[in-house]
Amino acid sequence: MDMMRGYAFWRDCCAVMANNVCECLRLAGEQVSIANIIRFVESLPKSRSDLLDDSRWREQSYCYQCLLRADKKLEEEANRARGDKLFGYFLQYFPERGYLAQETMIDSFVGILGVLKECGE
Repeated sequence: MDMMRGYAFWRDCCAVMANNVCECLRLAGEQVSIANIIRFVESLPKSRSDLLDDSRWREQSYCYQCLLRADKKLEEEANRARGDKLFGYFLQYFPERGYLAQETMIDSFVGILGVLKECGE
């Protein structure tokens, strides 16, 4: 695997995604479980239009609901720098990745978690 071009990039992408998802769930007061992580990742915004034009995404997205609760918690903690990093990832970095990069990140991440879930969390 170390010989595969870009391996470190994909490994790091999954690690950053995992850290950010778990941190957002904790801040939102949600249980950090495989089921919630998969639910969160599957509801990520896929494009700028999800964020700007499509209120349906905001109304139906578990990711968005968690981000709102995390934002409130960080506001109470007066920890904007932490929030800027976290929200920047989900609301700027991720939606701007190309379709193939997004799907590869999600499929890799969810695939690993799906196996863990079947093994009994």
